[in-house]
Amino acid sequence: MDVLTFGATSSPASAQFVKNRNAEEFAGKFPRAASAIRSRHYVDDYLDSFETNEEAKKVSSEVKWVHAHGGFEIRNWSSNRKAVLDHLGQSPNQATKDLSLRSQSERVLGMLWHTEEDNVLFSTIFREEIAALIGTGTRPTKRQVLKCIMSLFDPLDLLACVLVHGKIMMQNIWRSGIKWDDFVDESVYESWTKWISLLDEVNEVRIPRCYFENASTELYRSLEAHVFVDASEAAYAAVMYFRTTNRYGTAKCALVSAKTKVAPLRYVAIPRLELMAAVLGTRLLVFVRSNHSIRINRVIYWSDSEVTLAWIRSEHRRYRPFVACRVGEILSSSSVNDWRYVPSKLSVSDEATKWGSGPCLSASGRRFNGPTFLQLPEEKWPMPKRSLATTDEQLRACHLHQEVLILRTPIVYERLSNWNRLLHATAYVIRFGTFRNQKGTKGVDSRGNEGSRDIALETDSV
Repeated sequence: MDVLTFGATSSPASAQFVKNRNAEEFAGKFPRAASAIRSRHYVDDYLDSFETNEEAKKVSSEVKWVHAHGGFEIRNWSSNRKAVLDHLGQSPNQATKDLSLRSQSERVLGMLWHTEEDNVLFSTIFREEIAALIGTGTRPTKRQVLKCIMSLFDPLDLLACVLVHGKIMMQNIWRSGIKWDDFVDESVYESWTKWISLLDEVNEVRIPRCYFENASTELYRSLEAHVFVDASEAAYAAVMYFRTTNRYGTAKCALVSAKTKVAPLRYVAIPRLELMAAVLGTRLLVFVRSNHSIRINRVIYWSDSEVTLAWIRSEHRRYRPFVACRVGEILSSSSVNDWRYVPSKLSVSDEATKWGSGPCLSASGRRFNGPTFLQLPEEKWPMPKRSLATTDEQLRACHLHQEVLILRTPIVYERLSNWNRLLHATAYVIRFGTFRNQKGTKGVDSRGNEGSRDIALETDSV
C-alpha cells in the first residue's frame, strides 16, 4: 500500500531559509520530519509518500508540529486514505480546493489528482475564447493555437505523443510567416482539426499515481528502466518505462516520463536526428535517476536506427564532430551493451514522431503499459537483423597527397668523404642560391613575397 499526503503552508518564498533552519533545529528529535521539510517541500507545498497509514500519520503529525513551532501553519491536507485525513482533522470535503473539477479531484503541484482512485488526470477545460474554437469549425489565429497548446499542463510529458504534434503544427505556422492575429492557412487548419479531435480522449486519460499498485520492496529489487528513442523529419522523442518481475516470472511495466523535441527549422538528416533522440534518451534517464529514491538495477535503451547503434558501438573519434561529441555524451552516462535494436513497429516512441492514425490513449494501450514484448521473457525480445559493427555515415574526411621532390644541385657527391660534410655543402648551396634560374625571372616565395627565383626544383609526381 502506498499512501500519499499533500499539504500547503502559508509561507512566502522569502521564508524558505527560516523553514529549513527550523527543521534543522528539530532534526535530532524528528529526523524523518526534518528530512521531509527540507527535501519534500516545493515552495509552500508538502508532498510525500508512505508505505503504511501509520507511517503517514506519524510523519505528517511531526511535520505539522515542527512547522507550528516555526510560526508556519500547514493546512488543506489531501490524501488517498481517509484514515490519514481523519487523524489530521481534515475531512475530504474540506480538502477539495476546486469545485469546478470532477468530484474527489485535487490540484497537486498543478496536476489533477483523483484521490479516490489514486489516479493522475488531465483537464481540457480551456478559457472561453479557446473553448469557442473547439468543435465549432472556426479557423483559429496563430495566437489562439499557441494558447490552446500551452493550456495543457503536463510537466512529465505523459501526453508527449499528443503535445508534440501540436508543437509541430505550431512550427509549421511559424514557417508560413503569418502574424499573431492572422488566421492559419488551409493545410494548418486540417492539422488543427485532427489535433483537437484528440482532446476528448485526453479528458478520459487515467494514469495510476503509483508505478505498481500494492508493490512490495521485493518487487522493486528487479527494477529495470527501458528507454525507447525515435526520430522523424518533424520531431525526435524518448519515452521511459519501469519494468519489474515477481517471483513467478510475471512482468509489469509502467510509464515513467517522456521527452520530445521538434526538429530544427533547418533541415537535419534523419541519422543525425536519430542520434539526437539517443542523446535525449540518456538525458531523460539521468533526470529520472536523480529524482527517484528507488534504485534502478538495469538500464536498456531501444532504437530502431541501425546507423545510430553502429555509431555508439564504433570508435566515435573517427567521425565528424557532430557525431563524435554526441556519441561521447551518450557513452558518458551509458555503456555500449545497454543499447539494443527494436523494429519501428514495436517502438513506443514512434507514436510521438509519426502521426499515422494518431496515438492510442487507451488505459490498456502500449503507451501507458509499455510494448507487449516487455511482458515476455528476455529471450523473446527483438534481436538485430544483422551486424551493427561499423558504418560509413559521417566519417571524417581523410585526404592524402604524396609527391617526390628531386633537388638538382651542382654538388659532386663522390668528392665528399662523409655524411656531415655532404649536409653542410648542400645547406650552403641552398642558402646562397648558387643554383639560380637561368632567366632570372621574378616569382613569389612560400611567404607570398616577390623576388628572384634563386632555386629551381624539379618534381616527379607519384
